[in-house]
Amino acid sequence: MATDIIVVGLGQSWGQATGEAHDILNKTNAERLYLRTRQHPTIDNLPRAVRENCHSFDALFEGSPAFEAVQTEIAAQLIAAARNGAGGQPIVYAVPGHPLVGEASVKRLLNRAQIGGIAVRIVAGISFIEPVCAALGLDPLATGLQIVDSNQLAAELETGTGDRDRDFYFSSFSLPFNSSKLPTLLALSPNLPLLLAQVYNAAIAGAVQRSLLELYPPQHRVSLVRSAGSEGEQVVELALGELDSEGAALFSPLTCLYVPPLPVLASMRSLDTLVYITGRLQGPNGCPWDREQTHQSIKQNLIEETYEAVDALDALTADVSGEQRNADLDKFAEELGDVLLQVVFQSQMATINGEFTLGDVAQHVSSKLVRRHPHVFGDTQVSGSGEVLQNWEEIKKTERAAKATFDAPRLPMSEGLQGVSRQLPALHYAEEVQRRVARVGFDWPNISGALDKVREEVAEVSEADESHKREEFGDLLFAIVNLGRWMDLDVEETLRLANRKFIRRFTAVEAKAVASGRQLKEMTLEEMDALWDEVKADERSTSGE
Repeated sequence: MATDIIVVGLGQSWGQATGEAHDILNKTNAERLYLRTRQHPTIDNLPRAVRENCHSFDALFEGSPAFEAVQTEIAAQLIAAARNGAGGQPIVYAVPGHPLVGEASVKRLLNRAQIGGIAVRIVAGISFIEPVCAALGLDPLATGLQIVDSNQLAAELETGTGDRDRDFYFSSFSLPFNSSKLPTLLALSPNLPLLLAQVYNAAIAGAVQRSLLELYPPQHRVSLVRSAGSEGEQVVELALGELDSEGAALFSPLTCLYVPPLPVLASMRSLDTLVYITGRLQGPNGCPWDREQTHQSIKQNLIEETYEAVDALDALTADVSGEQRNADLDKFAEELGDVLLQVVFQSQMATINGEFTLGDVAQHVSSKLVRRHPHVFGDTQVSGSGEVLQNWEEIKKTERAAKATFDAPRLPMSEGLQGVSRQLPALHYAEEVQRRVARVGFDWPNISGALDKVREEVAEVSEADESHKREEFGDLLFAIVNLGRWMDLDVEETLRLANRKFIRRFTAVEAKAVASGRQLKEMTLEEMDALWDEVKADERSTSGE
């Protein structure tokens, strides 16, 4: 039977180790004792022969920057030592603090031991948290203290870039994170205090600094706490940007970094800050205008901001680079922010009214995305985007059927047309309706039918009397949308481009008139038409047509 392993927590000093820990350490032979690190005050209290001849994993940490690999190697060596042990004597693995607090190697050891049928006993010790909080005068529960292993944070920084064929998490900051590890940085809130354990050398400190600068400004004041709870306790306050310039003497397995919270309005890149701001605006002491709004009163804002974001997106299609490209991207980001504001503002308003929360909004869209992508989040196999769309429609059909009981009294509509938003722009709405009915075969056999229908509607418009002109013109628009669908055109986008072309040309006509010393209102239609033809000719010559 494999020899057992005892994991002993050393606390922060010999005086903080329990009597059971003292007894085990004093009775263990050097060849059976493995130290997570020799850099611990307790080690000085062991017999000299034990101190000099026991095993230590310091070399692993000093020789490898790969956090995961080091922890795994420690667990593997301990399991091997336990299996190769003789005489039934247990392997003793001594770690700083408490074995189950901030000690990843113990977690890996427990997993491997369970698989291998090896019994592991944990001897508790005072963790680093208590003495560090005492040194800082901090109540971790009252402040919502976040506790992170600095090695984990550093390891994620190393995997933050790489092959785009892998899955990525994108934070609200500048780093893309590979999804092979859940990014610790993404889970951190800069508005809560943060404690990072085991800043054991300058390399780890530098990696931690680079990660934290994604959340905090370089001038943010932080504290290094070394050997808390022992005679050598040190607390050094400095700017986050200075962390990588500190002397190596401050860093050890017993060094922690404390990062105080940012004031909420100092972390403008955080979505939590946006939620806070909208809450303040609509709160008791907020803005009178914001407090007066309802879902309906700002409905138009959502529509307008969406179109402004689309306009900014259109500007990105221009063949520009350098500063202009950066300015266009910045404008697009700004307009997306305005759309996001509408979502958050409406959700905050609903929260105040007891209707729903931003969490409900996120839950709906997240659940929908997972449900509609079984080929990504489930076991469904697809051969390409065509099959993805086919599955998507089948899933939506099931969803519509589930909602039919609720929607039927409010919105009588064919099953195939349920789910088409009536708030869409009219051209887009008509196009979507036509796509839906075409899926069940209600469509022309070819484009000739669509063209003939347009000609028919043009004739009916020309013959319509005053009471029918709106109806007939609407029929013509609907037929034109259908023709655009047959031509595989986005009719909304096509008209948008036509609008822009007209504005561009008319602006050029006006400029030519002014250059000739005249105003457009002084010119005849024939003269303006002549300028229009000049503008078109200029465009053709410029484009090389």
